[in-house]
Amino acid sequence: MKIGMILDAIYPSDARVTNECEELIKDGHEVYLFCVSYQKSYIKSEIINGIKVRRYYCSSLTYKLSAL
Repeated sequence: MKIGMILDAIYPSDARVTNECEELIKDGHEVYLFCVSYQKSYIKSEIINGIKVRRYYCSSLTYKLSAL
């Protein structure tokens, strides 16, 4: 099964997310993780321990203002 997870922070920042993704992969699932990046130069797409990570640029000011 293909599973998409959305993280409203940079990755890797929370070990719980990593653990959950890795366990899902061990169970045979394909995991896609969508998260933010505060640097334009950061790698936009990569595979980390089988987790397909896709980062989307968001300035830290925009991110903080989105909570209002």
